[in-house]
Amino acid sequence: MAWLSDSWEKRTKLTIDSTYINTDLTDPSLGIPLSILNTTNYFTEVLSAGEDVRLTKSDGITELPFEFVRHDTGAETGLAYFKFSGILSSTVDTDLYINWGNPTASLPARDSTYGSENAWSSAYKGVYHFEDSSFGDTDSINDSTSNLNHGTVDGTGCTTDTTSPFGGGMFLSGTAIIDLWDCGTEGIENDWTISGYVNSETGSKGHWIGHGYSGGKVCFVLSVGALRGWKGINVYSAGWGGCQSNDWDIYEGGWKRMVMTTRSDKTATGWKDGTVTHTCTNVKTMYSTTNMNIGSYTNDNEYFKGDIDSMLFSTALDDDVVEAQYDALHTAAFWTVATEETNPSYVSPGGGGTIQSSWFM
Repeated sequence: MAWLSDSWEKRTKLTIDSTYINTDLTDPSLGIPLSILNTTNYFTEVLSAGEDVRLTKSDGITELPFEFVRHDTGAETGLAYFKFSGILSSTVDTDLYINWGNPTASLPARDSTYGSENAWSSAYKGVYHFEDSSFGDTDSINDSTSNLNHGTVDGTGCTTDTTSPFGGGMFLSGTAIIDLWDCGTEGIENDWTISGYVNSETGSKGHWIGHGYSGGKVCFVLSVGALRGWKGINVYSAGWGGCQSNDWDIYEGGWKRMVMTTRSDKTATGWKDGTVTHTCTNVKTMYSTTNMNIGSYTNDNEYFKGDIDSMLFSTALDDDVVEAQYDALHTAAFWTVATEETNPSYVSPGGGGTIQSSWFM
């Protein structure tokens, strides 16, 4: 198999098990838990921030855009997202190659062809990993997409968190929100998917995603606490016609991945940790001129208190995409990691010529 170039010394093949892809997916964005690479020498050989990493398709040459969320060579953990170009098969396993071992390489610019912004298709309107250096009042929360829909902290007491499934995140104090954008600005008021990781503290009033409020109308609420008799994932829209799952209690403790999709046909589906918790057919038309935020029902009450991480806002994703995204990060059998390979034609940047290798690690 061809190599990306003679400048990359190492690579390993990653295989996606097609049994976890329910239907063929077009250009999906998926995550890679980097801990799967600790069966290789990746963490001892790669540059500390992953500057020399490149991801390719099965031909070894065609690059794929990717984003590092976290890359910890000491703990041998991390998280990356990539966008697969073309059809990800539901019947044939898909091979990728992750390449490293180029000491003079740097990460692609975020807005370049293979940079972090292009790990997210135009369907994604905001992607927040909470990797910012501080979370004080008015601090910015960076959006990874090309939309640059950065959020702004409104309130105090928020801190960096390191307890999420991938070693990062943000603690919301119960007196602060993150202001985003008007619900209608990005065209997702009636057709959207929101996902993220949440760990609510006892005493949280429960509103993980807020809608803003205007003239008695709302955009939506995703509630994750026992508030007003609600438990689970709830969406409420104009006139309070909603979709509610009273099937689990957020106070059971621990991190959960929660997903909610609503569609223009007024149906909705909720997931907790990869499992559908409820479906609805009575979701009313959203009100598109109220602001979206993280952490409150309105701007001044019923705040959420707890931890959040990796929140993705997009137009409505197919259910099969939602399920593949969960499995990629949490189902061990989704990925198979092959033996590490050494490039037999590797040319060191010091000009020492070709290093012929006859062994594999």
